[in-house]
Amino acid sequence: MSRLKLLVVACVSIFAFSCATYTLSTDSLKGQFDGVEPEKGTYTIVAGGLFLFSHVQINGLRELTVINENGSEEILNVNQRTQIRVHTKDGDYSTFYFDTMFMKDNCIIGQRTHFVSSAIKPIPIDDVVKIEIQ
Repeated sequence: MSRLKLLVVACVSIFAFSCATYTLSTDSLKGQFDGVEPEKGTYTIVAGGLFLFSHVQINGLRELTVINENGSEEILNVNQRTQIRVHTKDGDYSTFYFDTMFMKDNCIIGQRTHFVSSAIKPIPIDDVVKIEIQ
C-alpha cells in the first residue's frame, strides 16, 4: 500500500509543478503577431452526456519564442490550454487564453473562455510591463 501512496504523491507532484512560466517582451510579442490573421476555431465540451460546440476566432499560432526561467530563449508549443498573463503599469493584470489573443490598434485583446463571449478589456501595449505565458 505504501508504494501506491508514493506513486500517487509522485504523480500529483509532477503534475502540480510541471507548469512552467515563461516571459515575453512587448517587442517580441508584436513581432510574432505581425501578419497574424484570425482563423475559425471549434471547441467541444462534453457536459452531462451532451456535446456542446463553440466557434471562436483564434490566432493560429502554434509556436511562440519565449524566455525561460534561466533567461534563455526557447520555442514553446502553444495550444488551446496555453494562458497568457499581461501585467500593466497600474499593477493590474489580465489572464486569458493565448489562442484568442490578437493585436488590434496597438492594443492586446483576447477572451477569458472559449465557450462564452468574455472579452478582456483592451490593453494598450504601452501600458504593459510584463507578459507571462503558462
